[in-house]
Amino acid sequence: MCRKELNIVFIIIIILHSSCQRYRLYDTGPAEGTYEIATSKLVKSVRLNNVLDEPVAINRITIHYRKGEENRKFRANMKYNGRDSILLSIRTIAGIEAARVLIDKDAIKISDKINKVYYLGKTDRIGRRYGVEFAFINMLFGDIAKLKNGEKSTQCIEGIAKIREEEEGNTLEYTIDCNIKKLKAVEGRIGYEGEKIQGIFNEYRYENGFLYPGKIEWRMEGEGALINLEMNNVKSLERKNLIFRVNHDYEVKIIR
Repeated sequence: MCRKELNIVFIIIIILHSSCQRYRLYDTGPAEGTYEIATSKLVKSVRLNNVLDEPVAINRITIHYRKGEENRKFRANMKYNGRDSILLSIRTIAGIEAARVLIDKDAIKISDKINKVYYLGKTDRIGRRYGVEFAFINMLFGDIAKLKNGEKSTQCIEGIAKIREEEEGNTLEYTIDCNIKKLKAVEGRIGYEGEKIQGIFNEYRYENGFLYPGKIEWRMEGEGALINLEMNNVKSLERKNLIFRVNHDYEVKIIR
């Protein structure tokens, strides 16, 4: 993985089961009629379906990145300890581990195993620069991030509700499927440059007690990038120790 590709994956992150049991696809089609629901109740129901609220492993993630003439494809797996740390292993399509990323509330660490570079940055500093917090990472996988909304009620129109949030220059509009209580889409502007982003979540699957989108699309206007993610093989994480090691001969670079 070249340095440019590594930076791409880093941007994705911050804005962005081994079982013979078959998963079920959830129907997210429109529902008839319109009804009103308390916004707090709807948000609470969606949060109860969050995947990253307990120790979890996503064992198969395919990342397809397109920007202009660039067309890259990676594989990844992710582990979350249920508290404050995420470990991501990024591999080439051939299966060679190219990078390992550890994110917690204090630091972001990236081990570029091909270029032998160790990137280190402060989570809060990077969060301020890009206008996102640690909790925003949840949204990458179809979970709802923190949401503060003053509206007392929300309308579900043919099974779809929209909630708009504005805070410190960031504007996001969440589209929620009222039937399965999961995000269907999110769009808005984030970061100090107000970059426009759009995420679309499709093919929801229920597997090992987790309801998650099998296919995710992210559009990043400022980067002119289209990122497609496909994930499956989701299960509870038994071993919560996340192993991140960097060889002593790696070059160290600080992420500003």
